[in-house]
Amino acid sequence: MFGGDADGVMSAGGSGRVSDGCRAELLHGDDLVGETAALLREHLRVPGMGETTARYFRDKLAMRVRARNQGILVPDFVAVVNDDAINRFADNVALPWMLKPRSNAAAIGIHRIEKRDDLWPTIDGLGDQRSFYVLEQYFNLNFQFYGRQLKFFCVQPEGGSIAQEQAAAALADSYGVYGAMFASTVGCAEYTRMKMVSICEGLQDGQYAEASPYKWASFETETMQDEMVVEYVCKKLAGKKADYAGSPDLQSRQRKFGIITYDNRDFGGGVPLITKGIKACGGGDVKVVFATVGTDTAEGSAQLASAATQFQQDHVTTVIPLMDVIADFAAYPEWAKGVKQG
Repeated sequence: MFGGDADGVMSAGGSGRVSDGCRAELLHGDDLVGETAALLREHLRVPGMGETTARYFRDKLAMRVRARNQGILVPDFVAVVNDDAINRFADNVALPWMLKPRSNAAAIGIHRIEKRDDLWPTIDGLGDQRSFYVLEQYFNLNFQFYGRQLKFFCVQPEGGSIAQEQAAAALADSYGVYGAMFASTVGCAEYTRMKMVSICEGLQDGQYAEASPYKWASFETETMQDEMVVEYVCKKLAGKKADYAGSPDLQSRQRKFGIITYDNRDFGGGVPLITKGIKACGGGDVKVVFATVGTDTAEGSAQLASAATQFQQDHVTTVIPLMDVIADFAAYPEWAKGVKQG
């Protein structure tokens, strides 16, 4: 998709017409759609990740050049553009080689070159598409690690309490691991304190910046998600009757919003953004209730029951959970769970 062709822009962007007051915001949930989103941001001049940055996540040549320039070891490679450079690669890099599409996912379109004589016929068979490929050394033919070791550890806390998650992070540290994948916010805080790299749940933009280079995101940040919450509530829910509430009395009322979230797990960082945004679009004041423990404990269930009482007293019809809620609210309010759930 990279390349900015007119057909790609038109097929992804439709007619390209918008009305006054419309705001274009392009988000993507996986790496395949990321190319299209980046292309449209460039074409429509919408803020966000453009093609140059997006290529570091999708373009195999861009990834390798960037990694090598940053001092990260990568298998030898060459762009399939200059014939002399390709021949120098073939003269100096041991077989086998991999001829890979620069943008396809997984193993789609990959050619494995076992013999030197097969190289140029394979490249020539690509025709004008050859520049969209990268030729690289087949790495780890026999799973060599050259003296290094790669170990995977699975550490699972017994429950959702902060103490248990902190203990799990400490155990991971005792193994001497380099980093952690998809850690909770509590775990990420511990890993950052230990100077370990971790892939964290959605946090505010500022939290990633403050913890650089240890905290990383694999999907939209919480700031982006909170902005989507505000936009969805303002466009779809605010100013309308609470049709899906659990009682006829609430269903007859105009929606009043409430939020339940943790105040000690970095989950509540977006509350000011959400409450201010909802109020600005006419959604009124938002009732916010904080929890301090996981809802999978007796104390957590009690806090959730208390939250339900507070929401009822404030005539809240629609609750936006910014945390995992598993206890029963007796189906009393509407749940805006599809908007965002921590």
